[in-house]
Amino acid sequence: MSIRLYDSKLEENGLHIYVFILEKFSSIGSEIYSKPFHFAGHRWKLQAGIKEKQFGVFLRWLGGGELTKGVKCKVNFTLGVLNKKEVARSIRRGNLADKADEFTKSGCGIGWGKLASVEELLNDRNFILDDTVSVELQCCFVETTFENRLPCALKPGDKFIKSSMFSLCNSRWSLMMFPEGPPSKNDVAPQNDHVAVYLHCEDVGLLRYKVGFSFHVRSKLAKQREITYNYFDTCHDTCNVFGIERFMPTKELKRIAKNGKVKLKLKIKSIEPYFYLALDPANLRNTEGDTCTRGDLVDQCNNPIGLTLEASQDEKLIFKLKYDPHGENEALDEMPYFKKIFWKVVLNSFENDSETVVVSSSEEAGKSSFCYSEAESSIASSLEISKIEERGSVFLDEDDFLSVHVFIEDANLIYDPLLDPLTKHSVSKLREEKEQRLRSLERECESYIENTMAEKDVIISEQEELLEERDNIITKQVGHIAGLKTEMEENDKYLSDLVDGNEQDEASKLLKRSLRQLIRNVKPPKDDIKAQKTVEKKLSKFLKKKLPFNISRVSGVGAYGQNTTLKGARECDLAIAIQDLPRTEHDSWLPTIVGTIKTLLNQRDKSETSLPPCSEFSTTSSTVNFRCADVSVVLMPINDWEKNGGFQALYQMSMKQSADVLVHYTNNVCELQATFIAKQPDKCKDLIRVVKKWSSDTEWSPGSKPSDYLLSLLVVQAYEVVQPEMCEQSSPDLDVLLEMAEMVHDNNLELSWDTDNYISAQYPRQFFPKQFTSPIVQDPAIPTHNVAETDMEDWNEFRNKFKEWVISLSP
Repeated sequence: MSIRLYDSKLEENGLHIYVFILEKFSSIGSEIYSKPFHFAGHRWKLQAGIKEKQFGVFLRWLGGGELTKGVKCKVNFTLGVLNKKEVARSIRRGNLADKADEFTKSGCGIGWGKLASVEELLNDRNFILDDTVSVELQCCFVETTFENRLPCALKPGDKFIKSSMFSLCNSRWSLMMFPEGPPSKNDVAPQNDHVAVYLHCEDVGLLRYKVGFSFHVRSKLAKQREITYNYFDTCHDTCNVFGIERFMPTKELKRIAKNGKVKLKLKIKSIEPYFYLALDPANLRNTEGDTCTRGDLVDQCNNPIGLTLEASQDEKLIFKLKYDPHGENEALDEMPYFKKIFWKVVLNSFENDSETVVVSSSEEAGKSSFCYSEAESSIASSLEISKIEERGSVFLDEDDFLSVHVFIEDANLIYDPLLDPLTKHSVSKLREEKEQRLRSLERECESYIENTMAEKDVIISEQEELLEERDNIITKQVGHIAGLKTEMEENDKYLSDLVDGNEQDEASKLLKRSLRQLIRNVKPPKDDIKAQKTVEKKLSKFLKKKLPFNISRVSGVGAYGQNTTLKGARECDLAIAIQDLPRTEHDSWLPTIVGTIKTLLNQRDKSETSLPPCSEFSTTSSTVNFRCADVSVVLMPINDWEKNGGFQALYQMSMKQSADVLVHYTNNVCELQATFIAKQPDKCKDLIRVVKKWSSDTEWSPGSKPSDYLLSLLVVQAYEVVQPEMCEQSSPDLDVLLEMAEMVHDNNLELSWDTDNYISAQYPRQFFPKQFTSPIVQDPAIPTHNVAETDMEDWNEFRNKFKEWVISLSP
């Protein structure tokens, strides 16, 4: 009369499946328990029994180790009684898609007291065979939480406040809070108005942890973002302490405290134990003496293991995992049990992620079972040893060692009633290997079908592109013919008007034709727009995949983002919004970011075909400039302020800076600048193109050329004043330009906009780092920026030349 773990499986999306068998079912009584098993860094038990002719099963949580106070665990799980002949008729309870169940204290049990009636099980003999019942547990980890009340004030002589410890993955952890700010590097007392909080691992050794976690208190001012770090053992404490330096204002902490204490909650969404090994490739061919082996590893379930890398007879790399390499657990040899360890090994490539080698026992039949002490399981890879031994191999680090990660994804002691303790041969194990091979064959067939369908889709896509190109050619020809026809009709009408003596209308029509021709000459064709969008799409995908930063988005800015590019000028300005960048002292770190982006693009793998050829690289202190295909590209890395209090926080920060660094904060609102212009009417943007074209064709003295953004804002204001859609003038476009000429000629010009971004009255100019001087064109994207002063030392030349040009357009 017992309940024992009989099998375990790993499925996709983090699903773990455990099968238990209940022997002597007819006499199990009201309450029996399984031995503890491991899942998601915690220990668990299964409880089963019969009460009032109902068979019930419960899952009980035992915690992640000895220290469980304040710890809770959430999982999604289902329980079922298996029908051994027709699996579809199995009895199941629960739904993995439902709200997760929370285990609130050690020993807590959740399940179904009436999983199935005894009568129901007896009526179908496929549920009970040889007085044995099989119960299946399916479970997915959701989160582990730890909550502790911490005092808000430091004791004399203390630098931080530490929580009680808790256990997870058999390791001890704790929280550290610095109420007066993060610790100083030079033992100077911290001076900060924000609280710093950290997660500290007390027991880090060879086994490392990749942890995704977040901190929470009852305050909207606290930063409750999720962060992920790797914990490992070095001589520096910083490698096992990570957190948030500016978690919340110190004043807010004291405000929400009760009796001088505050509840601090930690949520762990993921924890991934692993070993990081540096192995000498010179020993790959050795079978005796110094081998490419590490045999002193102990996983999170206290299993002693060892890993060996060696060359096969056909010169391919083999990975071998050995259980209990020093023979310390020989008791396993004489029991009807075996260790089932799902293991994965990753051999890293330092240049191309696609060359990284990954082997997993969950995908190989029979490679997860270890039936006795010093049992060994090997998986052959397709990597040739010569690829490792060649000079400059992508698999060798700076010290010419192999960088290997070993993951133990699940490890438990499995009971097999058919296992012969002497020979360790098992019918059920062979049956399992057969089923696993069938699943592997099914996956190969599915992969073949997917590849075949993908090839078919590529062929269809290529044919569709050819048809689209032909349609575009036909459309262009039709448009060209229609344009010629319209022009001929206009010429005929014009000649007719001359004959009729309508000389007064002649000037107006000439003007219309002149401005219409200007607009037509500067408007980009569809080919230019398509080329720009293609470059944006491919660059965005490449940068998000390859850059070693936490990128939120890549957005079109400048003329491209404003939708005001000129005909023949293929350009694509992109802003790269990056999270967690410093918000001050840009000159100290921004050039490094710019250099990294340039190096990545300039030295990318030649086999990278997803990105067109890039050339003519140059940089400024804040941008990377180059050509991609035949498009001029400007990349500008910026802070992601949406994750740091929004643009209102940026405005407040810019008002506290010196005038010489305001340009960095102005660059950070380039997306808002582009959006403001892009939202204007199409006719307004047509006139913006005309004015920008005039400016680019004009010769300017140094410091007199207006910026494109200034010209755009002036056109927008003039357009708003004239409102061409509402008036009946014969030449509304010229009226807009005349209105703009009057504004430019005004020495006391002062323009501002109240937008969704900010209300200008809420930001008094006397508090700006740099005082505004006339003329004033306040940036609708940031209040502290006077666009009229950007690269403009003298407005007189601009005023005179613009007036002359507008007069030349007048009849």
